[in-house]
Amino acid sequence: MPFIYRRGPDQPVVGVSTEMLNYLASVLNFTFDLLEEPPDLKIGQRINGTWDGLFGFVYRMEKEFTVNNIYLSGERTMFFDASVPCWQDGYGVFLRHPESLPKWVSVYRTFVPHVWALVLASLAITTVFFYAQVYEATDSGAVETVIFVLRTMLNQGAQGVPRSSGVRIFLAAWFIGCLVLTTAYTSNLVALLTSPAYPKRVHSLRQLARSNYRYEATTDLPDHMTVCATPPK
Repeated sequence: MPFIYRRGPDQPVVGVSTEMLNYLASVLNFTFDLLEEPPDLKIGQRINGTWDGLFGFVYRMEKEFTVNNIYLSGERTMFFDASVPCWQDGYGVFLRHPESLPKWVSVYRTFVPHVWALVLASLAITTVFFYAQVYEATDSGAVETVIFVLRTMLNQGAQGVPRSSGVRIFLAAWFIGCLVLTTAYTSNLVALLTSPAYPKRVHSLRQLARSNYRYEATTDLPDHMTVCATPPK
């Protein structure tokens, strides 16, 4: 959609912007002298408290207004009034496809951190319970107690099941919990080993702004920009 262009070297400037200006002139009944391009060939930026380019003419009141494909910025809106935008451009951010995580990372990625915390807490509570209720009475040490609880959690079976009814009920519930836990762990592990895992990606501009990425403009206008992975110094 050309806003302002020339059909030839000696042809006048035409485009959507000039058509809009001609229509406004006919409706509002005014005439105008069109400045096709500023001497410095710039849109305009603020340098040392003054503006150059097209915005410089408006800032110095040498021109009433400017019509062009101009983007809005915070600084420009502080010094100039803009009309309702008549065109919007879409911008896309492209980042390099991240490399997959090592396979060994899947060993602990099967559960989220708070699930691992609950597993360790239940393991510690169960170990203390069995040591206090059973193995302390049979002169067994803490190491034997930990080995017994770990064998049940790793589906390795257990020998010398206590005869107390209350302890056996608790042990049955513990066996069922271990079965559910190991089944969930092995299922998640197979799924993670089957499909590769990747680091957390950027899915929104908010995440991009909060990341360590920074952009560099390659031209005076932000039409072409590159994103660097190194944090700003």
